[in-house]
Amino acid sequence: MMLKKLSLVAVAILGLTGCAAPQSPTKGTKAAEASTRSKRPATTRVQVTIAGHHLTAQLNRSQPARQLRRRLPATFHFNGMGAGDPEKTSDLQHTLRYQQTPSGANPRPGDIAYWSPQPRLVFYWGDVDYYEGIHILGHFDQRKRAIKIIRQQRRPFTVKISAE
Repeated sequence: MMLKKLSLVAVAILGLTGCAAPQSPTKGTKAAEASTRSKRPATTRVQVTIAGHHLTAQLNRSQPARQLRRRLPATFHFNGMGAGDPEKTSDLQHTLRYQQTPSGANPRPGDIAYWSPQPRLVFYWGDVDYYEGIHILGHFDQRKRAIKIIRQQRRPFTVKISAE
């Protein structure tokens, strides 16, 4: 009788543990992997060539950055804004839409931006304040190197930008 009771208890325990089968450790991992794969990268890598110097930069996922990216490869003609201005600009042939972006920004040295009041691509080599109409498109990967190269350009210069 005792053996029969022990057998029933053992069967009950085994049955209960079978009902509480452990979760598959890969179930959550697979969902996370699928989620990660479906997300687009936060930036698009581009090659920027200035006076024979090859630089890499990242364009963000903003509306004007995506529009610029679709127009690459392209060549731009840059000028300085004036003596001491911390930026170099290139007039664009086409305006970029920017309705889905903040109305202004405070760019950092090494940033790439769009100046919407007069459609211009802007490379910042120095510090500027917040301005309405500046829309950050991305930044150079090696900021210090890019700042030095951009700052050294004294006359109109040509820049080629292409997607990697």
